[in-house]
Amino acid sequence: MARPTTENGFTLLESMLVLLVVCISLSLSVPTRRSSSLSIFMKDLEQRLLQAQAMAYSKSEPYRCEIRELSLNVNGSLIQFPEGIACSPMEFSFNEKGGVSKAGTIICTSADRSARLVITLGSGRMRIEEE
Repeated sequence: MARPTTENGFTLLESMLVLLVVCISLSLSVPTRRSSSLSIFMKDLEQRLLQAQAMAYSKSEPYRCEIRELSLNVNGSLIQFPEGIACSPMEFSFNEKGGVSKAGTIICTSADRSARLVITLGSGRMRIEEE
């Protein structure tokens, strides 16, 4: 007696082909975010300023931050910016409670892009706005 054969599903090969087509179409349809040296620099600058804010709070002493065109000076520690990146000058300090003395916007530019680091008054929160 022979067994009746019924085809109620897909073969492994058919399933793999469908999965391949779905993966390719998803990779083409999802917009890729280009990570440039400026966006990496802006995140690094924000982290350094947040670290200075945390140090001012933890040590209960003010931390002075001075941003020049090609460098950052935090409490006497000078950090040079990468080549090709320049920022607008700004001076402020973090007080003993972590608040900022002056709100403002730091505009940084590279050869093809620009971005802003916005510092809000009071709590000293920061955000990056890319153009």
